[in-house]
Amino acid sequence: MMNTPEVALVATVDDRMMANNWPVVAREHPRVGPPGIRHEVLWHRTGKSADCLSWRDNAGQVRGLLYHYRCDFPPYERRGNVNLLIDPAWHRRGLGSYLLAEADRRWELDFSQQSYTTAGLALVRTHLGTTTRRPF
Repeated sequence: MMNTPEVALVATVDDRMMANNWPVVAREHPRVGPPGIRHEVLWHRTGKSADCLSWRDNAGQVRGLLYHYRCDFPPYERRGNVNLLIDPAWHRRGLGSYLLAEADRRWELDFSQQSYTTAGLALVRTHLGTTTRRPF
């Protein structure tokens, strides 16, 4: 974790805009897969790519997704941005903290360039102030 921001982080994305995204995003991934964390590179029809960390429970159901943008995806994503989505039934179990810590370890995230919901900002503030343990 090298990119601790020197600027104040502020939530600028309305939580309600993200509330119903999980079912839509989860459908873009295979229904069942190997349990645990997995990294894959996803390719967009434009030829651009993004990293995806997924986490599946013991039944193989996807419960958490983190996208890391390798390049700019105008107008919303800049190179280095991340999006983190967790199955609402799996909130408050440490899964978001685990995926965020893994992404920061792999890509040394720049937290000052992100846009945050209130919940996302709280998660990042916790991450920047503590060591994240593996959930479950």
